Amino acid sequence: MSGTFTDLRSGITMLRRFLTQRVYAARLVDFCESEGITDCCRKAGRFTAAEMIAILGRDAGFKTGDNRERMTGILLDLLEERGVLKAQTSGGPVIYAFKGAPDEIKPLDAGESAIMEEVFASKMEFFERCLDHAGRFMKGAGFLYEFDDSAATVWDRFLGNFEFKVARAFLLNSMNSYHTDRPRILDLCCGTGHGLEAILRQWPDARVTALDFTGAMRDTALAKAARHNGSINWIDPDAWAGFGHPLPFADCAFDKVFFSCGDPYISEPIRRGVYAEIKRVLAPGGILGSVAWGYPDKGRIHVNNPWIRTGVYIHDFAESVCRGWQGFHDVDATIKMASELGFERSSVFFNNYYMLDTAIWIFRTPGAQGQDRTVTA
Repeated sequence: MSGTFTDLRSGITMLRRFLTQRVYAARLVDFCESEGITDCCRKAGRFTAAEMIAILGRDAGFKTGDNRERMTGILLDLLEERGVLKAQTSGGPVIYAFKGAPDEIKPLDAGESAIMEEVFASKMEFFERCLDHAGRFMKGAGFLYEFDDSAATVWDRFLGNFEFKVARAFLLNSMNSYHTDRPRILDLCCGTGHGLEAILRQWPDARVTALDFTGAMRDTALAKAARHNGSINWIDPDAWAGFGHPLPFADCAFDKVFFSCGDPYISEPIRRGVYAEIKRVLAPGGILGSVAWGYPDKGRIHVNNPWIRTGVYIHDFAESVCRGWQGFHDVDATIKMASELGFERSSVFFNNYYMLDTAIWIFRTPGAQGQDRTVTA
């Protein structure tokens, strides 16, 4: 056993154990108790999310603004998943009704705890810090982390966690099913360079372009890229003002765009425009590969497994204390947006991989390029 990801199949098997979900589901249920949220739900009996936000502002000192209202909504959804609340939908706002004590979560045994410490340490570190800050943030404290020099090491540790390594490997393996000789690849929001390393391993002869909206993590990314002999075109962050602004590239400049973990930092009003820009810079038949969870749907059509749903709530809530976080977007909204923009959705990997369902997206622009190959884990 090792905390370093080495094999895709064994990595998926490890994620299917849902260890972090069990640990942090219990922690968030306790958070709701200690912060008075559960008690407010009990007293209210039946309520909408908006009504509970108002109650918590009055009775528990919760503030509004930034991500705080969203965080309350996430907690209500998690309490529903854990059996504390029942949600009713009838075309209008969701009505929550208090049910009772949460469903029991089996504690990790000694062996499972050892795995958590070895395999998921960097994810635990990040979640622990975020959840420690969450109560203060919801009562008016500032953001815990930004994408600046002071947090570069924190982001590098978190973005290199085991779950992300498995997701990146699976995404790149799937993108490789669309064969292109010496592909032109854009790593959009390259961050601390974990994706760049994976890209260079997957396509040693690729012509890679790295772009981010900040230079705060450039040195870390450069150090990772230096371990490989691939060619990387580093774009100065001053050339791009960030999401909502044109990408500094000509039309059809790339065969593939690798976009890992950036989608939850795009606000809904500008999201369509961001993806329209990505489509513009892709050549005909080009591939967009993205890592981003879909927020669990109430109908459980897209995200059915309760532990996957719980894991998305945990992650969304925790990272909400970071500046710029907008949250995981609705699955149907993503599919609809991509279709309206003219993307063709690939189904090469949608085979119930549990932890990766609705976290891995591949969209293709119309037109012939390369040769499709079947991908398996």
